[in-house]
Amino acid sequence: MAEIMEELVLQHPEGEYSFKVQNLEELETSVFEKLNQQKNLVVEIRFLNQKNEAKQIEAKLLVENNDNINQIDSYLYINLINQSELLLKSCTLFYQWIQRLKHLKHFSLMLRSQQIKYDKIYLFEGISSLINLTSLDLDVGNTQLGDEGVIRLGEELQKCVHLSNLKLEIFTNKITNIGAIELGIFISKCRNLTQLYLDIASNSISEGQLGLVRGINLCPKLRDFYLMIYGTGYGYDLSKPLCKSKSLVKFYLILNF
Repeated sequence: MAEIMEELVLQHPEGEYSFKVQNLEELETSVFEKLNQQKNLVVEIRFLNQKNEAKQIEAKLLVENNDNINQIDSYLYINLINQSELLLKSCTLFYQWIQRLKHLKHFSLMLRSQQIKYDKIYLFEGISSLINLTSLDLDVGNTQLGDEGVIRLGEELQKCVHLSNLKLEIFTNKITNIGAIELGIFISKCRNLTQLYLDIASNSISEGQLGLVRGINLCPKLRDFYLMIYGTGYGYDLSKPLCKSKSLVKFYLILNF
């Protein structure tokens, strides 16, 4: 059953834009271009199914002009936790439209416990196109991504050349040593990364832990590193690969929860 979006409201200090549509495909590109131009803009998107049962995406976009640094900062938060797989599939175009937000610097996407697979939706496709992105908070814990999904994510992350703050929750995702090692390699290419929070708990990566940490250790500017690996078959001294780091100031290793 197709999802119906009843109304999209764009609010800003000088007025309000309101678009009534039947589905995402009816939204013209110009609407999302406005998201990239307006200041102090809040976007709320509500989805209704055929029975008018509310299924909401809370998508709030705040664009502020910071006079101190004379540039535009954009914030986008999307929460899809506890939504249906059908709703996620219907949002494919929305992920693609995110690519148009060229000024976006801070992006938060919550998809915890969605039973999705890496090839079902364009989950990570738009991330690397956010050329000004500096902060990314991605919660895809317990989504059955597996190695292929995590590798696909890593391929996008390595292209985010300005990324300095990364929070990645990928616990309980059937990740093996292969996925963990590859992820470490991809993250190592984020040359401006200064803070990393990585929750990769409850995955089968006992031997992949060292490869993961060794890769991350190659980030030349990393200062704060939070690593949650409980339930992964821990048995290695992960502090040794980090001892040679010239930039690392804080290392938090969480073994129990």
